[in-house]
Amino acid sequence: MRSLSIKMLVLLLLTTVTAVLVLDAQLVTKLVYVMPCDTPLPYRLATIDPKFNLTESQALKATTQAAAIWEQAYGKPLFTHSPANTPGQLTVAFSYDDRQRLRTELTDQENALDTAKTSLQNRIAAYDLKLAAFKERAAQLNKEIEAWNAKGGAPKDIYAELTRRAATMTAEAASLTKEAAKLNAETRSYGTSVETLNATVGTYNALLDTKPEEGLYNPADQSITIYVLGSTEELVSTVAHEFGHARGMDHLPNPSAIMYTYANSNIVPTPEDLAELAKVCQRQNRLAVLLRALYPRPQPGAVPIE
Repeated sequence: MRSLSIKMLVLLLLTTVTAVLVLDAQLVTKLVYVMPCDTPLPYRLATIDPKFNLTESQALKATTQAAAIWEQAYGKPLFTHSPANTPGQLTVAFSYDDRQRLRTELTDQENALDTAKTSLQNRIAAYDLKLAAFKERAAQLNKEIEAWNAKGGAPKDIYAELTRRAATMTAEAASLTKEAAKLNAETRSYGTSVETLNATVGTYNALLDTKPEEGLYNPADQSITIYVLGSTEELVSTVAHEFGHARGMDHLPNPSAIMYTYANSNIVPTPEDLAELAKVCQRQNRLAVLLRALYPRPQPGAVPIE
């Protein structure tokens, strides 16, 4: 075997030292820094109150869509559904209370009022048409009667016809009066229903003063609780909001942002959402991450606007 030249030996030593230094630098980086979003956060569905009429598959679909919002923005998996109950795992529960009950009542009352209003408006419009036609025929009848009176009276057969028409008009006037009274009663009833709706809105808003959250992330036990479903988009947006908190994202001032303090139905991240996601997912000092884990800052949930 031929011996290595001194030049080759020095080159080999330099290469070895460089490799060791690179390895040491990579090791130091791994020891000192962490990429918070490189490991997907496992979650499972917890209790779903049956009063929501929400199936487990529907709840899972909503959470999957919410997770996908952030994952598509980041380009990597950020959450993973793991049905197994493991310590420290993020849980998503659906808790039914007065917030959802009153929200449902408001929706039902609003729908009933919309239906009643449309029906009432259509019937009033039809009544107005009938009344206008009646007045036109009554005016014509009165004109004919006045014309015959000016001539000293009508022949017997014409008099009989005018009398018959007058009786018919009288009966029709009575029917129109009765219909008008009924419409007036229904209009008053509609007004009462509006007052009831306003009272329910007042009760709902008063409740929100003490329990404003549609959803709430609790970092102490890694739990998310959803209190209000709303529309499908609103539910997905609320879950995405709480998922954002679970990943360390804070509230944002843009009303269109998913991470805005108040609830909305937006499921498309705004530039502010994306910047906040990039911030929490950037390389971080392990000590800083540890301190945040030891001393978590509570994150309020999304608040509905009424």
